Amino acid sequence: MPTAPAAAVRAYLDTETTSRRRLDRQVWNVGIVRVDPDGTVTEREWIVDDVDLTGSDAGSLMIGQFWHRHPRYGGNAGDAEVLSAGEVAAAVEEQLRPVRTDPAGDCLDYAPVPVFGIVPEFDVHSLWMMLEQHGLPWAAHFHPIDTDAVAVGYLAATIAHQLPLDAGDQLDPAVLPSLLPPWNRHDLGALLGVERPSAAERHTALGDARWAKRFWDRMVGPTGVPVAPPRLVGQLIGTGR
Repeated sequence: MPTAPAAAVRAYLDTETTSRRRLDRQVWNVGIVRVDPDGTVTEREWIVDDVDLTGSDAGSLMIGQFWHRHPRYGGNAGDAEVLSAGEVAAAVEEQLRPVRTDPAGDCLDYAPVPVFGIVPEFDVHSLWMMLEQHGLPWAAHFHPIDTDAVAVGYLAATIAHQLPLDAGDQLDPAVLPSLLPPWNRHDLGALLGVERPSAAERHTALGDARWAKRFWDRMVGPTGVPVAPPRLVGQLIGTGR
């Protein structure tokens, strides 16, 4: 049995923005699910009260339920904290600030916080620009982890482990497209048994951050040691054994 590495802080994050265009988009909704080494899970969600809608596009605003959720435009923020852009940037920076590797000792080494998400490069770039606009550093780990990509590798490894190479079995043609790009995370989640967000949660920053965490927990779990899911045998082998 492999030994799990020492636990570290993990941050699952997502954003909703005013546009998909790189130079125009502004972050208006941020969600972070932070897991500390002792297992404590902290969920935070913010809505930017003074978001600048210059350069926004209708499609992005509709996908993120902007009109339904932003209080300045008649929406309901729910449990999200409604703060200025500068205050949200400061709160995000605090959540992603590097952590001491030995808080109780004399070691002054710090480790960057790894971030996980669904297409996280988009969110990381959006937040990076937001923090930069308010004079704050982006100090999280430079390599964001895409849970979709990890899921494809995890499923492929599961197939290789469970499919007898000399048995003449074939992959179910209905399953194979799920492993080929462009990936559909609903299909990947169905194969892994990952619960989808509810209709109200989908395309909210905290809802999608929670979804990314469910993917990771399903593949890795609390021990940090991946375990192949036996339930995939019948789905992936064409004979249905």
